[in-house]
Amino acid sequence: MMDDRLGKIHFWLISVSMYLMFVLMHFQGMGGALRRMFDHNAYEYTAGVRGLHLPISILGFIAAGAQAIFLWNFFWSIFRGKKADANPWQSAGLEWSTPASPAPHGNWGDAVPSVNRWPYDYTPNGKTPDFVPQAELATPVESGAK
Repeated sequence: MMDDRLGKIHFWLISVSMYLMFVLMHFQGMGGALRRMFDHNAYEYTAGVRGLHLPISILGFIAAGAQAIFLWNFFWSIFRGKKADANPWQSAGLEWSTPASPAPHGNWGDAVPSVNRWPYDYTPNGKTPDFVPQAELATPVESGAK
């Protein structure tokens, strides 16, 4: 599994830097700067947006640095990261009930599980754990039987 803390750092750095970078580019375009102009300083009407080049470049480098954090996290996790459980997100969906990872051909082999619940059956009747897999049988109280 990838490191959660590095994942959150990557998310916030890339989200904020890309958002701000494209907002500043939008303001450049609204100020008259054309995309494929060689030198924005050569035209008088772009004087109001000339100061946006440096912040856009800095935000671009921050976004590239965020991608470097992601790549470090990805490759470090492949070789030294914590091994994921069979159902690391505690999902109720049937796809997480396969016996092995990677799943064999046909996913479950010869014994296909029966579906007894909805795929998003979370916190049924205040049960612990928070999820109940689809292949688990419903109790008489849950199914409405008396």
